[in-house]
Amino acid sequence: MTDFTAEEDPVTSASTEKSRVSLIQFHLQDVRNLGVVAHYWSMGFIFGAVKEVMVGIFEGYLNMPGYLFSVAVSICNMPMMFTFLYGLVTDALPICGLHRKPYLIAGWFITTVALLPTTIRPMPLPYWCVSSDYTYEKHEAPCNPEAQDDYHLTIASFFLGVLGASMANSAAAGLLVDFAKHEPEEKRGTAQLSLHMVNLLGSFCATFVTAFGFNGSLYTGSFPQDDQLDFREFSGVLLGISSVTFMITCFCVQEPSWCKVPELGEQVKAAWAMLKNKSFFLVLLYNYLNSASHAFNSPATGYVGLQWADVKMLQRQMAALISILATLVGTWLSKKYLLQTSWRKILFWTSLLTTTIDAVQQLCTTFNVVRSPYFYLGEPLVTIIPDAADGLVTTLLVNELADDGNGALVAGILSTVDMIAAPIGTTFSNQIFGLFKPDLSLRKNFIEDTAHFRKTVAWSYALQSGLAIASLALIPLLPRQKIEAQLRKQEWGSHRVLAIATVAVLLLSLAYSLLVDFVALDPNLSCMRFVGGPGC
Repeated sequence: MTDFTAEEDPVTSASTEKSRVSLIQFHLQDVRNLGVVAHYWSMGFIFGAVKEVMVGIFEGYLNMPGYLFSVAVSICNMPMMFTFLYGLVTDALPICGLHRKPYLIAGWFITTVALLPTTIRPMPLPYWCVSSDYTYEKHEAPCNPEAQDDYHLTIASFFLGVLGASMANSAAAGLLVDFAKHEPEEKRGTAQLSLHMVNLLGSFCATFVTAFGFNGSLYTGSFPQDDQLDFREFSGVLLGISSVTFMITCFCVQEPSWCKVPELGEQVKAAWAMLKNKSFFLVLLYNYLNSASHAFNSPATGYVGLQWADVKMLQRQMAALISILATLVGTWLSKKYLLQTSWRKILFWTSLLTTTIDAVQQLCTTFNVVRSPYFYLGEPLVTIIPDAADGLVTTLLVNELADDGNGALVAGILSTVDMIAAPIGTTFSNQIFGLFKPDLSLRKNFIEDTAHFRKTVAWSYALQSGLAIASLALIPLLPRQKIEAQLRKQEWGSHRVLAIATVAVLLLSLAYSLLVDFVALDPNLSCMRFVGGPGC
């Protein structure tokens, strides 16, 4: 009998392979991925809204000093310092056999609970006396000077909300890396950039809503307070969005079963081996120094906009909208045409252009060449665009550095380094700029507007911009593109000293920043020069 071996039909084989590849690719249109899409949009909305709301509440309503506002922001962002831990847990400790979905759900549940206190609790009376038309009488003695110290519950709520959102984001990042590892190299990162645009769209919507909904005169806004939401009402909006996202993630998150993840002990060993790798060490070194230098900001920035440029919430939001739109266009161009463009070039030109534009507008406003809220773009320009460029490059870099099953851990380590370094930059900037006289954190100096004080502000910006330009020398620490990143990972050596040095620096930085932040929380100690205050 003749033995026949059936040959596979090429058409059937190609169809099967196409179907298999389709199953392991992330499609935004798939309703099973709606939970991830909702997560990224809601992350953009809530983080974008909270960032804008904090300015109106702390620097406007409560009249918090500039150095203390920087500390408050650092404390609210503190949970992001432990992103590596969330990544390790979601990679190695599945719940009911799932590594990503349970942590997405848990994260949004925590965020929802965290927003309840700010929705329920009434705000104290504002720091300044309020006239009959709901404007502040800043040339009069304050009616409620204790308002400057009534920030603890708000900070605690934002802290817990960021904790939940960070946990959910670690799970989402790991899930997307799982998908990206199975994309063709020339298209790897396409889904992530698409969701990055969704995240930016959420930020755009948040900025638009705050511009026309949370823009009352009591919160440094442009419209009568009677026509706008107060803080409790706006917190209710955020609570509603968080609740809806929590429900969607319960039912519409697709997690692939083809990804085999090592056990916790193996993940810890792999993480230690990664920290010993020279190529990974240089990436961490860049992230640390770059993040610290970007956080080195003059405390004068807030009052230059509020007092000298007369920037209200509306103009600030318009500047943010322009910056977000520019970033959206840039991300779309990157996804469409620049996936193979040098990462170094992207970071260099975005940082150089935004720093230059910001320096010009700050100096023109400081010396009263042009003091217009429509000329002054302020913080949105120098934070939104460079941060988006850094995030884009980091996302693509994680795809090349991660192995199968540890995407959340790698993304978490990079995020942790960023978030630990940023408070160090903020702390040093508070301490160094705290030596400048007259005091850059006191609003009365901006109201008096003397020639000597203008020069002091200008020198603070010169130091800030000079450090930003100098930080461009760090960019060669990163690989140019995907192939170079892979070659570095495979061919460059490793040494235990690199891992020990990394862990030691991060622990010392974390301890120092936590000490400064908690000292600043005490009203009796927040005046210390150690935290950038005027001295007790």
